[in-house]
Amino acid sequence: MLTTTAPQPVVEVPAPAPAPSPVAGPAPEEIITDDEIPLGSVTAEQTLPQTGESSPAPYYIAGVALAGLGLLLRRTARVNKRK
Repeated sequence: MLTTTAPQPVVEVPAPAPAPSPVAGPAPEEIITDDEIPLGSVTAEQTLPQTGESSPAPYYIAGVALAGLGLLLRRTARVNKRK
């Protein structure tokens, strides 16, 4: 008895793509073109508002006064402790 079987289809398996390897050497340089710098929309007739900045001198004086008061209190506390 002779049996015949249907031919099996050939399945081709695609080869895996190779992984990209790191490139040894410096990275390519980026070229940045110079653009024109916008000058803004304020003309000579239009000026920016003056906000008025206060002087930091009162804060410096208050800080020195607090430091002096602290030294004075420390000295008097040390003297009173000895008595």
